Amino acid sequence: MSAQNNADTPVQPSTNSYVPGFLLPPGSRTIEHFLSNCDQCYECVSICPYEAIRVFRQDTNDSMYGYPIIDPRQQPCHLCNDFPCIAACSTQALQAVGDKPKLGTAVIDNNRCFAYNSHFCHSCLQNCMFPDQAIRLDERNRPQVHSEYCTGCGFCTFSCPVKPSAINISIHNA
Repeated sequence: MSAQNNADTPVQPSTNSYVPGFLLPPGSRTIEHFLSNCDQCYECVSICPYEAIRVFRQDTNDSMYGYPIIDPRQQPCHLCNDFPCIAACSTQALQAVGDKPKLGTAVIDNNRCFAYNSHFCHSCLQNCMFPDQAIRLDERNRPQVHSEYCTGCGFCTFSCPVKPSAINISIHNA
């Protein structure tokens, strides 16, 4: 899961169980920067055309309680061309960071993934925003994540037929 892989080196599938989490909205630099700058105005939540950004309300003891998050199991980030969520942020909690902000990197749990367990499945590849780049098939027809192209948008997590998902996002800015 090294972010320093070259273009032809896939991220190795995880052999450990991965606890799925939430993503910060596009343009978040670090979780510390986000938490210290977000005033919970929810403008990014209101303006998100796909309703991917939501308010975290699951655990009142969690430091993220009340903050905008993305739960890719509910709705992935569509990485809008104009990033209205970033434009709506007046506190600089979300900042423009180039063409494709990196929310994280997909990680496959090969113990749970159908394709790694003798079943045909390419849901993650077929639903990836960058197919044959971020997710490619290996010589045994199994998906592999290539971190230099993966944005962590969550479409793979959202489309995975395994419940809970066998492919999740390792949070980039946590």
